[in-house]
Amino acid sequence: MSNITKLAKTIKNPPKAKSQWTLGTVKEISPLTIALYGGEVMASTADILKITATLFGYKWLGGETVLCLVGKSKIIAVDRVV
Repeated sequence: MSNITKLAKTIKNPPKAKSQWTLGTVKEISPLTIALYGGEVMASTADILKITATLFGYKWLGGETVLCLVGKSKIIAVDRVV
């Protein structure tokens, strides 16, 4: 099984652990704010949202989908979903 297949299966069926993957939607550009779980959670770079180095210089657009890793005390935007 390839690494891509393993990642896809993990995202589809996350393990019952301290963190999990989810999709978010960009709601605001400055500060970058991502809505998770249908808007129940709003994460902003001003508080708990962190972004990877790959996404640091990216020009965000409202409504874009973002793959996020959700932990106990922070949310990490991992990559843009195309």
